[in-house]
Amino acid sequence: MRTDPERIAKFIKNLSASPEEREFAIVELRKSGTAIMPAFIAALIAADLEERLQLLSVLPLLDADTVPAVLATFDVNTPALRLDLMGAIARRSDLLKLLGRTETDPRPTLWYFAAKQDLVGQRSRDMLAILTSTPVTSCRRLRPSC
Repeated sequence: MRTDPERIAKFIKNLSASPEEREFAIVELRKSGTAIMPAFIAALIAADLEERLQLLSVLPLLDADTVPAVLATFDVNTPALRLDLMGAIARRSDLLKLLGRTETDPRPTLWYFAAKQDLVGQRSRDMLAILTSTPVTSCRRLRPSC
């Protein structure tokens, strides 16, 4: 029942409803675990700015098992979405615990984008500096392949 696509879609839609409906939707989506992620990511990609903000605010509240799907979403070539996802990951209360599991560790994704000379690259370098306690001023100094 908790993996029913129609049920999941309803609760994703309710994230933009009244505060009470939103809270209930968050609880129910959390109960559904990783089963929500295909619909959640699709909604995030298709959302307008207001809806995207509602969805992004929920990402840090979801279980760590949902993080691999979030990291996979970085493949979508939309810089604004990538920046939003980085912000959602940074707001997770369990961020340091994520580093201990290969599938939830955002550092490899951040290293990939750190080589870019744009805002996504800069934000990646900033996050890496915080996560590694090392200033990432030049990706080329740290990784000659950049």
